[in-house]
Amino acid sequence: MEEEITIRIKNLTKSFNGNKVLDGLDIDIKKGETLGILGKSGSGKSVFLKHLIGLMKPDSGQIYIGAIDIAPLAEEEISVIRRMLFGMLFQSGALLDSLTVAENVALPLREGTNLAEDKIDKKVKEKLELVGLKDIEEQMPDSLSGGMRRRVGLARALVMEPEIILYDEPTSGLDPIIANSINQMILEVKKLTGATSIVVTHDLNCINIIADRVGLLYDGKILAIDEKEKFMKSENPYVQQFIHGRIEGPIKIR
Repeated sequence: MEEEITIRIKNLTKSFNGNKVLDGLDIDIKKGETLGILGKSGSGKSVFLKHLIGLMKPDSGQIYIGAIDIAPLAEEEISVIRRMLFGMLFQSGALLDSLTVAENVALPLREGTNLAEDKIDKKVKEKLELVGLKDIEEQMPDSLSGGMRRRVGLARALVMEPEIILYDEPTSGLDPIIANSINQMILEVKKLTGATSIVVTHDLNCINIIADRVGLLYDGKILAIDEKEKFMKSENPYVQQFIHGRIEGPIKIR
């Protein structure tokens, strides 16, 4: 039985000031999987994610979410798809410091639904409990640790119950213990929601814990992609250099 494809990207190209960041990128993302995208800093991982969610427009190529190519759509149309289907955990959580924790998590519901306040409050508490946080609704973001901010950001990403969750460097800047707690949270969310997840990172420990398949993004292309165990044993010289952190090899240090 052929696996269902949730996202299909074909020949995706994006340049900034003549620098080609995505160069004919092709990838299929399967329904319900957690796909890890590895790449060194500056390799275009975040740019890739922003194209998936429609925050950036490609120079050329297609981005199919189900049967719909979002690349040519107007922002009004993309925003509906983004609100209905996607949740995203940005680096550092991207919380609004002027709002309480509860107000941050509730923001997508207040902006995108007509739910009554009591139902919004219930959903906010449910999602905060899901990410292991209770009784912090009235705290301000600047009073939280980095790991807690990341969890609040995840609760906000989940509050609309998305089918697709994007994680942008979810463990960057965190100590190993807190980073592992975030990894376990990603696994728990996958188990409870069945959402399709894409995680971009350069953290091999994160990938080893959370990913079903792994791809390597370099020079604007996915150079290798496979099930996690096969990927880690790949003889591809780019993969071997990246996972072993070798200075010598085809990946240029610049």
